[in-house]
Amino acid sequence: MFLPRQARLCSALLIVLCTGCALEPYRAKPLDGERAAASYAERSTSDAGLKRYMQVHGVENASWPPPRWGLAELTLLAFYFHPDLAVARERVQVARASLAQARATAPLGITPRLEHHGERRPEDAGPWSLGFEFEIPLAGVSRRAALAEAGQIGVEQAQLDLAATAWQVRARVRTALLVLHAALREGEWAEQEAGQYDALVSLLQRRLKEGVTSAGEVTRARLRATQARADFQSRLLAAERAHGELAQALGLPLATARVLPLSFAVFDALPAAPDDTAVRVRSLLNRVDVRAALLAYAAAESAVKLQVARQYPEWSLLPGFQWDQGDAVWSLGLGIRLPAALGSASGVRQAEARRELAAREFEQLQAAVLARGATGVSVYRQALQGLRAIESHTVLTQQRLKETEGLFSGGYADRLALVEGRIEALGAAQAAWAARRTALETWGELEDVMQSPLAGAPLPRLPEVPVAQGGQP
Repeated sequence: MFLPRQARLCSALLIVLCTGCALEPYRAKPLDGERAAASYAERSTSDAGLKRYMQVHGVENASWPPPRWGLAELTLLAFYFHPDLAVARERVQVARASLAQARATAPLGITPRLEHHGERRPEDAGPWSLGFEFEIPLAGVSRRAALAEAGQIGVEQAQLDLAATAWQVRARVRTALLVLHAALREGEWAEQEAGQYDALVSLLQRRLKEGVTSAGEVTRARLRATQARADFQSRLLAAERAHGELAQALGLPLATARVLPLSFAVFDALPAAPDDTAVRVRSLLNRVDVRAALLAYAAAESAVKLQVARQYPEWSLLPGFQWDQGDAVWSLGLGIRLPAALGSASGVRQAEARRELAAREFEQLQAAVLARGATGVSVYRQALQGLRAIESHTVLTQQRLKETEGLFSGGYADRLALVEGRIEALGAAQAAWAARRTALETWGELEDVMQSPLAGAPLPRLPEVPVAQGGQP
């Protein structure tokens, strides 16, 4: 069959339209579990990408790695390596891709037509009719705007999820570091206490032989020495678990995290309790879930706009061309897709109900956050007061121990009194540390309520470029 020139041009145009669009090729990217596991095992602080990342965020050291790793350095380390942040960053990329798709114009539709006429007349050029018809959607401006607005809200929600994940990572690092610090300090005291009780048992046994003390007193001292050694072993176990929790919080292998030279200086000084107004303001401004609830309401508002826009018909232009047995026929049509009246109305009412639900959920969350903030700062103030009271008792105990040591040096007190004084001082120090640990824990709880460092130090800025599992940006 030979087609005339008009039909050939029509066919060529149709082929160009069908194949001229830019197409993305398929690129295979298989997941290699063994390689990912090997990459995790190779993570270390000597990573060149980690060094660049920390230098960008203000960590300057003459030597690398840093000689001591405090909470600030460990937070950056976790931000670089932790897989939770890698997942959250990729979710941001997915949301941005969805936004680009929502902003894209609707695709054109092409309907090719090929007909064969059984009856052929002498004046016809042939029995064939060949043509095509375009469908050009004319989506309403309000509908496109609503879709783009929903996509933008999705990006902002993903970014808030990234910020929430970052705070969770930072909070886990802080908690794990405090637990490890507590286990190490309490282990040292338990070891010292066991040594003092062993000395006490030796002195009491000597007195028992001399008939100065009773066997019950020796037995009680032995029980305390046994308990002190058991406490020491339990602190060693707690330290081992704390090393594992810290490694998990950092996203590092346990063997790598165990050898980090840690600094616990951040726990040496407790910041003053902020006033109620500062806690309320920082909680409402910094908490990611409060901002996410506002975005959820904005998303519900956008859904109402979209449902209202869907009440109106969808229009499309239908230009076409057909070579009909030698005759070139041009056409222009108008397509109308009517909405389902009942479905559109119910969709609007449902979207409005969800908007009201989002408003009530925001108010509920806001009230809970304000209550938690007021409780958190009150508990922290009480913990600081309790710590000051116990520390004053510890000072008196230390003064009494110094007096006993002076009496012992002058021959006015025996060794038993000295050992008992040391045991009393150790007990007071342990009680003071327990109060300090409680204050440090309530400090962390108050930070979590505000989702902001209590001392006012800013959190490191999260990088826009996702960090791969291997640690390379």
